[in-house]
Amino acid sequence: MTELILTKTERMRIDQDQRIAKEFKDMRAAHPDASPARIIRSIAASGKFKSTSFFGIRAALVRSGAYVPTKRS
Repeated sequence: MTELILTKTERMRIDQDQRIAKEFKDMRAAHPDASPARIIRSIAASGKFKSTSFFGIRAALVRSGAYVPTKRS
């Protein structure tokens, strides 16, 4: 089976998602008591990445598997 070739935009998005995931993991290690939402807000406010919204950073973390949201019951 032939694999699909990623476009330049898809490769850039994957690269950015991985950089955001690394930033999230580093901040989790540095601040283990902080909530994931607080860390995501801090990353969004830092301006290091193209996406500056809370939901954009959260979506990147979910796509990369670095953050799995918990389901409320």
